[in-house]
Amino acid sequence: MNKKKIIELLQERLGEIDGKYYQVVEGYATQAWQQLLHDVYRKDVNGLDFYAKEFSGVSKITVVKDEYRNLYYSAFPCPIVQFPDKSAGIIDISTEQATALEFCPCTYRDFMLKNTQTSDTLDTDIIYFVPRYDKVWYDRTMTDLIAGYGVRMLLVPSFDYYSETEELPIPGGQAQMFVNMVLEFARGKPPEILLNTNKI
Repeated sequence: MNKKKIIELLQERLGEIDGKYYQVVEGYATQAWQQLLHDVYRKDVNGLDFYAKEFSGVSKITVVKDEYRNLYYSAFPCPIVQFPDKSAGIIDISTEQATALEFCPCTYRDFMLKNTQTSDTLDTDIIYFVPRYDKVWYDRTMTDLIAGYGVRMLLVPSFDYYSETEELPIPGGQAQMFVNMVLEFARGKPPEILLNTNKI
Protein backbone atom coordinates (compact mmCIF):
# COMPACT_ATOMS: atom_id res chain seq x y z
CA MET A 1 0.00 0.00 0.00
CA ASN A 2 1.42 3.40 -0.92
CA LYS A 3 1.59 6.40 1.38
CA LYS A 4 -1.25 8.31 -0.33
CA LYS A 5 -3.70 5.42 0.13
CA ILE A 6 -2.77 5.08 3.78
CA ILE A 7 -3.23 8.81 4.40
CA GLU A 8 -6.59 8.82 2.59
CA LEU A 9 -7.74 5.84 4.64
CA LEU A 10 -6.68 7.62 7.83
CA GLN A 11 -8.45 10.82 6.80
CA GLU A 12 -11.64 8.86 6.20
CA ARG A 13 -11.37 7.09 9.56
CA LEU A 14 -10.54 10.28 11.47
CA GLY A 15 -13.49 12.19 10.06
CA GLU A 16 -13.96 15.71 8.75
CA ILE A 17 -12.41 17.51 11.73
CA ASP A 18 -9.38 15.44 12.75
CA GLY A 19 -8.63 14.13 9.26
CA LYS A 20 -9.03 17.39 7.35
CA TYR A 21 -5.38 18.45 7.21
CA TYR A 22 -2.93 16.19 5.39
CA GLN A 23 0.13 17.34 7.35
CA VAL A 24 -1.57 16.71 10.69
CA VAL A 25 -2.49 13.16 9.68
CA GLU A 26 1.03 12.62 8.33
CA GLY A 27 2.39 13.77 11.71
CA TYR A 28 0.31 11.14 13.53
CA ALA A 29 1.47 8.50 11.05
CA THR A 30 5.11 9.50 11.53
CA GLN A 31 4.79 9.00 15.30
CA ALA A 32 3.13 5.63 14.81
CA TRP A 33 5.79 4.59 12.27
CA GLN A 34 8.54 5.32 14.79
CA GLN A 35 6.69 3.31 17.44
CA LEU A 36 6.23 0.40 15.03
CA LEU A 37 9.93 0.31 14.17
CA HIS A 38 11.01 0.59 17.79
CA ASP A 39 8.80 -2.41 18.54
CA VAL A 40 10.57 -4.30 15.74
CA TYR A 41 13.95 -3.18 17.10
CA ARG A 42 13.16 -4.45 20.61
CA LYS A 43 12.01 -7.81 19.26
CA ASP A 44 14.91 -8.41 16.85
CA VAL A 45 17.24 -5.73 15.49
CA ASN A 46 17.72 -7.78 12.31
CA GLY A 47 14.05 -7.27 11.54
CA LEU A 48 14.84 -3.66 10.64
CA ASP A 49 16.48 -4.82 7.39
CA PHE A 50 13.02 -5.15 5.85
CA TYR A 51 12.31 -1.44 6.46
CA ALA A 52 15.69 -0.14 5.24
CA LYS A 53 16.23 1.81 2.04
CA GLU A 54 19.48 1.85 0.06
CA PHE A 55 21.12 5.07 -1.07
CA SER A 56 23.78 4.29 -3.67
CA GLY A 57 24.69 4.74 -7.32
CA VAL A 58 22.96 7.86 -8.62
CA SER A 59 21.68 8.60 -5.12
CA LYS A 60 25.03 7.87 -3.47
CA ILE A 61 25.94 9.93 -0.44
CA THR A 62 28.73 12.47 -0.62
CA VAL A 63 31.49 12.69 1.96
CA VAL A 64 32.51 16.22 2.96
CA LYS A 65 35.57 17.39 4.89
CA ASP A 66 35.21 19.71 7.86
CA GLU A 67 38.47 21.64 7.60
CA TYR A 68 38.18 23.03 11.12
CA ARG A 69 37.88 19.61 12.77
CA ASN A 70 39.92 17.83 10.08
CA LEU A 71 37.28 15.12 9.92
CA TYR A 72 34.91 13.88 7.22
CA TYR A 73 31.15 13.59 7.51
CA SER A 74 28.04 12.81 5.47
CA ALA A 75 24.67 14.45 5.88
CA PHE A 76 21.79 11.99 6.04
CA PRO A 77 19.88 12.01 2.71
CA CYS A 78 16.58 11.62 4.54
CA PRO A 79 15.13 11.88 8.05
CA ILE A 80 15.76 8.56 9.77
CA VAL A 81 14.22 6.68 12.66
CA GLN A 82 16.96 6.71 15.29
CA PHE A 83 17.35 3.80 17.68
CA PRO A 84 19.04 3.64 21.09
CA ASP A 85 22.25 1.96 19.98
CA LYS A 86 25.59 2.94 18.43
CA SER A 87 24.41 2.70 14.83
CA ALA A 88 21.16 4.65 15.37
CA GLY A 89 19.07 4.19 12.17
CA ILE A 90 22.05 3.16 10.02
CA ILE A 91 21.89 -0.47 8.93
CA ASP A 92 25.05 -0.41 6.83
CA ILE A 93 27.69 1.88 5.30
CA SER A 94 30.16 0.87 2.60
CA THR A 95 32.23 2.54 -0.10
CA GLU A 96 31.08 2.87 -3.69
CA GLN A 97 34.30 1.16 -4.78
CA ALA A 98 35.19 -2.50 -4.22
CA THR A 99 37.50 -2.50 -1.21
CA ALA A 100 38.04 -4.48 1.95
CA LEU A 101 37.19 -1.45 4.08
CA GLU A 102 34.74 -2.03 6.90
CA PHE A 103 32.61 0.65 8.53
CA CYS A 104 31.86 0.11 12.22
CA PRO A 105 29.70 2.19 14.57
CA CYS A 106 31.11 3.37 17.88
CA THR A 107 30.08 5.56 20.79
CA TYR A 108 30.91 9.25 20.71
CA ARG A 109 33.37 8.77 23.59
CA ASP A 110 35.23 5.97 21.80
CA PHE A 111 35.20 8.03 18.62
CA MET A 112 36.89 10.96 20.35
CA LEU A 113 39.45 8.69 22.04
CA LYS A 114 40.29 6.99 18.76
CA ASN A 115 40.88 10.32 17.06
CA THR A 116 43.55 11.24 19.61
CA GLN A 117 45.69 8.28 18.52
CA THR A 118 48.78 8.80 16.44
CA SER A 119 48.41 7.91 12.76
CA ASP A 120 50.64 4.85 12.98
CA THR A 121 48.30 3.21 15.52
CA LEU A 122 45.19 3.55 13.36
CA ASP A 123 43.63 0.45 11.77
CA THR A 124 43.43 1.40 8.10
CA ASP A 125 41.01 -1.44 7.25
CA ILE A 126 38.25 -0.09 9.49
CA ILE A 127 36.54 3.29 9.41
CA TYR A 128 34.67 4.00 12.63
CA PHE A 129 31.66 6.27 12.48
CA VAL A 130 29.35 7.96 14.93
CA PRO A 131 25.84 9.20 14.03
CA ARG A 132 25.07 12.71 15.32
CA TYR A 133 21.47 13.80 14.70
CA ASP A 134 21.50 14.94 11.05
CA LYS A 135 24.88 13.57 9.96
CA VAL A 136 27.43 10.82 10.46
CA TRP A 137 31.09 11.53 11.30
CA TYR A 138 33.97 9.32 10.15
CA ASP A 139 37.25 8.85 11.98
CA ARG A 140 40.69 9.77 10.62
CA THR A 141 40.95 6.56 8.61
CA MET A 142 38.74 8.26 6.00
CA THR A 143 40.92 9.75 3.25
CA ASP A 144 40.43 12.15 0.34
CA LEU A 145 40.56 9.20 -2.06
CA ILE A 146 37.89 7.17 -0.25
CA ALA A 147 35.74 10.26 0.28
CA GLY A 148 35.91 11.09 -3.42
CA TYR A 149 33.94 7.97 -4.31
CA GLY A 150 31.16 8.71 -1.87
CA VAL A 151 29.46 6.07 0.28
CA ARG A 152 26.51 3.74 0.07
CA MET A 153 24.12 3.69 3.03
CA LEU A 154 21.29 1.46 4.10
CA LEU A 155 19.01 3.57 6.31
CA VAL A 156 15.63 3.28 8.03
CA PRO A 157 13.68 6.34 6.77
CA SER A 158 11.03 8.17 8.73
CA PHE A 159 7.44 7.94 7.45
CA ASP A 160 7.38 11.58 6.31
CA TYR A 161 10.30 10.92 3.92
CA TYR A 162 8.28 8.70 1.57
CA SER A 163 6.55 10.20 -1.46
CA GLU A 164 2.80 9.78 -1.90
CA THR A 165 3.16 7.15 -4.62
CA GLU A 166 5.90 5.17 -2.89
CA GLU A 167 5.04 1.76 -1.49
CA LEU A 168 5.61 1.54 2.24
CA PRO A 169 7.50 -1.50 3.58
CA ILE A 170 4.66 -2.82 5.72
CA PRO A 171 4.54 -6.62 6.06
CA GLY A 172 1.39 -8.36 4.87
CA GLY A 173 -1.32 -8.31 7.50
CA GLN A 174 0.12 -5.35 9.42
CA ALA A 175 -1.32 -2.48 7.35
CA GLN A 176 -4.55 -2.42 9.36
CA MET A 177 -2.60 -2.73 12.60
CA PHE A 178 -0.54 0.29 11.59
CA VAL A 179 -3.68 2.28 10.73
CA ASN A 180 -5.15 1.43 14.15
CA MET A 181 -1.94 2.56 15.79
CA VAL A 182 -2.12 5.94 14.01
CA LEU A 183 -5.73 6.35 15.17
CA GLU A 184 -4.62 5.74 18.76
CA PHE A 185 -2.04 8.52 18.45
CA ALA A 186 -4.65 10.84 16.93
CA ARG A 187 -7.00 10.20 19.85
CA GLY A 188 -4.28 10.86 22.39
CA LYS A 189 -4.17 7.29 23.70
CA PRO A 190 -0.89 5.42 24.19
CA PRO A 191 -0.72 2.76 21.44
CA GLU A 192 -0.44 -0.90 22.25
CA ILE A 193 2.73 -2.66 21.13
CA LEU A 194 2.11 -3.93 17.61
CA LEU A 195 4.04 -7.17 17.76
CA ASN A 196 2.15 -9.81 19.67
CA THR A 197 5.35 -11.67 20.50
CA ASN A 198 6.94 -8.59 22.05
CA LYS A 199 5.42 -8.27 25.50
CA ILE A 200 7.47 -5.44 27.01
